[in-house]
Amino acid sequence: MKKQHLILSILILFLALNSVNAQIENEIRSYTDSIELLVTNGRKLIMQHIQTNDLKKVAEIYDYLVLITEEKNCRAFTYNEDIFIASIMYDWNGFFNHAAHMSETKKVSLCYQIITLSCLNFRNYSKK
Repeated sequence: MKKQHLILSILILFLALNSVNAQIENEIRSYTDSIELLVTNGRKLIMQHIQTNDLKKVAEIYDYLVLITEEKNCRAFTYNEDIFIASIMYDWNGFFNHAAHMSETKKVSLCYQIITLSCLNFRNYSKK
């Protein structure tokens, strides 16, 4: 009889823990941070438009992401990405502005998990 109670207790405990884990998993899956989603998708679009050499679209998406992330006190791009994007768009004012304020960029956090644009290095782009 004690053995049956022990087995039943273990089974109930296992089911309860499994239920809690399933609930947490569903919470995590359903959580969406709209700013992070916008930034992640915008960054992917920028990579696509860089590859197709549509710099006008790159500039539009870049400017929009910078605008919406400033409101959240975070950044859509790393310092290196800002420099890279400014240089491929021939935005030398932006390039030198980023270079001049390099030390300030470390004080602001990113709005997303880092998936860098480094796969598109400047040398490969400039050969197009």
